[in-house]
Amino acid sequence: MSGNILWNSTMNDLMVRFPDRGPSENGGFADEVLDVAVGIDVSTVRSIIQKDTQVFLQWAREHGLTFSPGKTKAMLITNRKNVRKGTIYLDNQPVEWVSTYKYLGVTIDDKLTWNQHIQNVSNKANIVMAQCRSCLLYTSDAADEGLGV
Repeated sequence: MSGNILWNSTMNDLMVRFPDRGPSENGGFADEVLDVAVGIDVSTVRSIIQKDTQVFLQWAREHGLTFSPGKTKAMLITNRKNVRKGTIYLDNQPVEWVSTYKYLGVTIDDKLTWNQHIQNVSNKANIVMAQCRSCLLYTSDAADEGLGV
């Protein structure tokens, strides 16, 4: 419990570095951090996120932590087609742009259709259902053998 309290205090120190009403919204859970920005164009959004990455990196340095550019992803949610996204850098490393991302168990796509999330949940449910059927058949066969049927 004390480890959780210490980590929550550390993460709180990161969250308070952003204004309550700023151009971006930030959140975190466990060791996941989310930065969301809205702007009139892609260049504005990218600029906001790039400034936020500097805040994240400074906080990490002060706490002896690092962010992994390889695990960091960026997603642009828009209905526009053929948008030039440009590059966001984290510690001088380019951040990968993705069209879907799983955050806290929810798969979000860049069009907010939820299709990929529904497909993932459906696939998982089908696997569990097949495992349950297998267990029922196994226990049914074992019960039949035990009864001498």
